Amino acid sequence: MRNQDPAHTRRRILEAAAALFAKSGFNGTVTHDISHLAGVNESTLFRHFPGKLELYLTALESRLERVHPTQDCVAQIQNAADSRMALEKTFQAIADAFAKDSFLHRLVQFGMLELPEQVAPLLRRHLHELIEIASHYLAPWVEGSPTNLESKTIVLTFLATIVNYQVVAKAFQTDLAHPLDTFRLCAEMCSASQLDAGNQAASRILSR
Repeated sequence: MRNQDPAHTRRRILEAAAALFAKSGFNGTVTHDISHLAGVNESTLFRHFPGKLELYLTALESRLERVHPTQDCVAQIQNAADSRMALEKTFQAIADAFAKDSFLHRLVQFGMLELPEQVAPLLRRHLHELIEIASHYLAPWVEGSPTNLESKTIVLTFLATIVNYQVVAKAFQTDLAHPLDTFRLCAEMCSASQLDAGNQAASRILSR
């Protein structure tokens, strides 16, 4: 016999909603399909949620509430061997926080495209802790660096890369590597570029 506990039913509805919203977005999903996947009728769905908008926002928020940096990730940033490693560990901390939920990327992407006014405050509220903690522990590693970038700017750039890399993979129909591999590739290219610039400068000096 199916569990009729209201909290259990609510969780089933939210899981079904997250799966379908992540697949088809807010506009492409109907409540009938959500109720069918959850194994309830639409009247039960609407007893728990006033409408589709509230259901989308609740499904997204319930997942954003789980996004937290782990103590291990924080320690790895703090105890990094050098600034390059600190940057990589910061990137990894953000990527790991999102990797725990297979639907979260898509819910954020669809939400910002279709419901930006409602979704943006949720992102600011629930990702604030992740951004502030990562920025705080990264700051000592980037202060006075040649890039002159603030740690929060770097963290927000990492967040943008992690959230959107799947869009690029889908658009170009390719299996894009894990976003951490993308970070390493960019870091290697920047290092090679800096080394080449240094070699060119040395050559100019020696040729005088």
